[in-house]
Amino acid sequence: MFDGHGGINSRQKVAKYSEENLHVRITNDSKFKTDIGNAGDSLAVLSEDDMAIPMSDDHKPSNPDESDRITEAGGFVEFGRVNSKNLALSCALGDFEFKQNTKLGVEKQIVTAYPDVKKHRIKIESTEFLVLACIWDCFKSQDVVSFIRKNIAEHNDLKRACEDLMERCLSKTGKGIGTDNMTIIIIGFLYNKTETEWYKWMTSKYGEKSSEYKEDRLPTNNNYDYSDIYYENNKFTIDDYLSKEDDSNKD
Repeated sequence: MFDGHGGINSRQKVAKYSEENLHVRITNDSKFKTDIGNAGDSLAVLSEDDMAIPMSDDHKPSNPDESDRITEAGGFVEFGRVNSKNLALSCALGDFEFKQNTKLGVEKQIVTAYPDVKKHRIKIESTEFLVLACIWDCFKSQDVVSFIRKNIAEHNDLKRACEDLMERCLSKTGKGIGTDNMTIIIIGFLYNKTETEWYKWMTSKYGEKSSEYKEDRLPTNNNYDYSDIYYENNKFTIDDYLSKEDDSNKD
């Protein structure tokens, strides 16, 4: 999921680069796991049994690590934004005006596309689906996966689950949120099941008990064993690739 800042060219270039390169690493990896790379405030959340498992971190300028990097690169954070500009995140594709320090590497710029990368060992009997989205100002992670599970059990349609969740986000506009553009992607882990078999599996798990969705319910994954989630030490970056583009890509 790409939300390029400063024009559409950044996300178009990243999509093209990913299509041509990422499959090589994925197909050569024999381990059954999922790799999540994140730079920005679009998050990935994994659904595993009755828990929401966070698979990425929100890159906000107010976060201590992010704030330190911004300051060391010559920038500052004010009112939760970078250099008092209308930028409320500290990692992003595009935003080249914050990546002009030639004395620093791409990962140390005021704003960087250098991602955090996490891996997760997939459990065939319990790992259900992955949510990639930018609607986390509206709902907590646990609320999102609980809503999706209940919706799948009732309608057997991931597309409808996405649409219904976005409608629920729009209904919260009275609180001053839910008015930004929205993206939700749900990826079901089939494990040699057909799509129909996967829906039946999900319905058998959540159709009857179908715990009531409760808005703003506190997460229930405090006791989750996070040993199955770990950071990838060898991070990758596409900033070098993007920096080769001419000025027309910085509009």
